[in-house]
Amino acid sequence: MGSNRKTTLVRYFVVLVIFIVCVVAIIAKAAYTMFVKDDFWKSVQDRKVTYNIDIEPKRGDILDTNGKLLASTLPEYKLFIDLRSGGFENDTLLAHLNNIASEMHRIFPDVSVDEFKRTFRNGLAKKKKNKKYRILRIYNGYASYIQYMELRKIPYFRRGKNASGLFVEETNSRKHPYGTLAARTIGDMFRDQSRGAKNGIEKDFDYVLKGQTGKKHLQKVQNRFVDVIDTMAVNGMDVQTTIDIEIQDIVEDVLREKMLSFGKQYNTSLPLYGLAMVMEVETGDIKAMCNLGRVGDSVFVETENYCISYLMEPGSTFKTASIMVGLDDGVISTKDVVDTGNGILKMHRRDMKDHNWRKGGYQELDLQHILMYSSNIGVSKLIDDHYYSNPEKYIEGLKKLGILNNWDFQMKAYRAPYYKKPGTAQWDASTLAWMSIGYNTQLPPINTLTFYNAIANGGKLMKPRIVKAILKDNEVVEEFPVEVVDEEICRKETIDTIQYILEKVVSEGLGSKAGNGVFPVAGKTGTAMVAENGRYGNKSFVSFAGFFPADKPKYTCLVSITKTGFASGGLMSGDVFGRIAERLYARDLRPEISSALDSNAVFVPSVLKGNMVDASVVLDELGFDDDLDDYSNTGDKFMWATARNEGQNIVYEPMTLIDGLVPNVVGMGAKDAVYLMEQAGLKVRLNGYGRVKKQSIAPGTKARKGNTVVLVLGI
Repeated sequence: MGSNRKTTLVRYFVVLVIFIVCVVAIIAKAAYTMFVKDDFWKSVQDRKVTYNIDIEPKRGDILDTNGKLLASTLPEYKLFIDLRSGGFENDTLLAHLNNIASEMHRIFPDVSVDEFKRTFRNGLAKKKKNKKYRILRIYNGYASYIQYMELRKIPYFRRGKNASGLFVEETNSRKHPYGTLAARTIGDMFRDQSRGAKNGIEKDFDYVLKGQTGKKHLQKVQNRFVDVIDTMAVNGMDVQTTIDIEIQDIVEDVLREKMLSFGKQYNTSLPLYGLAMVMEVETGDIKAMCNLGRVGDSVFVETENYCISYLMEPGSTFKTASIMVGLDDGVISTKDVVDTGNGILKMHRRDMKDHNWRKGGYQELDLQHILMYSSNIGVSKLIDDHYYSNPEKYIEGLKKLGILNNWDFQMKAYRAPYYKKPGTAQWDASTLAWMSIGYNTQLPPINTLTFYNAIANGGKLMKPRIVKAILKDNEVVEEFPVEVVDEEICRKETIDTIQYILEKVVSEGLGSKAGNGVFPVAGKTGTAMVAENGRYGNKSFVSFAGFFPADKPKYTCLVSITKTGFASGGLMSGDVFGRIAERLYARDLRPEISSALDSNAVFVPSVLKGNMVDASVVLDELGFDDDLDDYSNTGDKFMWATARNEGQNIVYEPMTLIDGLVPNVVGMGAKDAVYLMEQAGLKVRLNGYGRVKKQSIAPGTKARKGNTVVLVLGI
């Protein structure tokens, strides 16, 4: 009994000792871990945490002057399948392949049903051959957010990631809602936006658009990793431009259409490049900037920003500046007459030629007709006679006009003008004479546009502007205000004289293609040979610069085209200018607000010649009186008439339509004109837009069925 008790006590003692030793060991180990191995275990912890993961900010938007979206960042997705997912392991996908492929084709119509089937089957085949092959991209393009959401609605993919294997890689993509409009001005981004922008406003204003990158790290909390934000990302700010996307659309559409037509119209080669700009007279804001380069037989795209970076000898558009210098200095007057002879004049041992020298020249021309007919001899002789001994005064006069300004333009692609300077090795006896007509000087087109805008603006020189503000959450953070560089670039008499002459250039001179019969236009043609490798070849740079309406200018426009073979500033660039002016004028047509507010003034709408039945209904609704009820219409006969306003009433003069004879449709809208011509058995081809200005088959002649009549439309 006593020995058993002794044995038990020994055992308890051993257990107690072991317990105490274990406790001491645990405490010692804990102390060792906490104090001796502290750095080691912290490093182990750090290996479980991922630091400095970038949080990409949303890039700011680029907006037009009215707030319409020109460029924005949207998420896009690469689509993948994990070949080790449940659906692939048990062939569930193959059982639903037809439905999956059909639905994917509906979402991504650029890929056929059969192509989607092949993609999945090829993936399975590769997996069987190579067990390590796991990730299959199921669509080679990039899916939009909407497409991705639609994809997840397919029954097979609704089963979740583990079962279906579907997963995505998200990336940001820059989108242009208006396609290629103003593409070079807006600019391009690299697909990997972390590389930044390539060109345009995207690049020049990248510092505000890109925002600030944030930082985060992954921290394991309760057996799962969570994002821990270290620094918040700051989204980019928006850039609001002066571009009006509707005007941009008109300008680009007209320029492309006319450039494509020149080859057939003049039996010559298509242009190599073409540019067009529209500036708002009052502000100097660029409303449209279009740059088209030929990249194929009949394909024109925006490749370079010629408007601000294309240094070219401007040619005859520069003559306006030369004449203004002389007028403002008082050494030239409208009474001056120059004998241009037979169109060739030896000047400083070089032949100065007028464009019509083969036809015998213009003989004597006064100042107005020198510009109207763009006489090289007339301009160069006036300038050479008065400034040859003091060319510095001529250069100072040009600088005063602003045409040689080095604009601190908001886009870095802008290149400053180059011109030869008196007193340098480049200046010789003939330099001044040829400079006066647009050679020996290289200007970016925007300089020419800005100069003509100052003429339109009554002599007030505005700094060209293409970005008006930086916005944050629709609030203006930084504004780039309208800037007047010079209130008066010359005397008022000089401006008045040159405005009058430029209007005559269009109404009676070589710029007639830029004009129309509705509103006055003023401007100047320009044609210059292009030097390559120091020699002038058969390449020309043709331009038209001007403003409209000439009596109350709203827009200044410049059109320049570079081409080989036959080229004419008046016929080609002037034609483009005229079409742009017509469409912008029509776009801005509004009844004067004063007529609506003044109780004594009643706006009476004009009614096109043609079918008056529908017009009468509209007029009745608007509360205007007409005399249509005074005429009787029987059967299916329509009331065809010419309408005229008499005070606040509209009176009709019925048309006489004779079967078998060609009707007179001049003054009608296209719909009515086509109806009457087809009723007479003629085929119709329309040219232009607006009301009928001309018809190729004279009214009253016999209508021969099947013949084609061309109707020329205009505003």
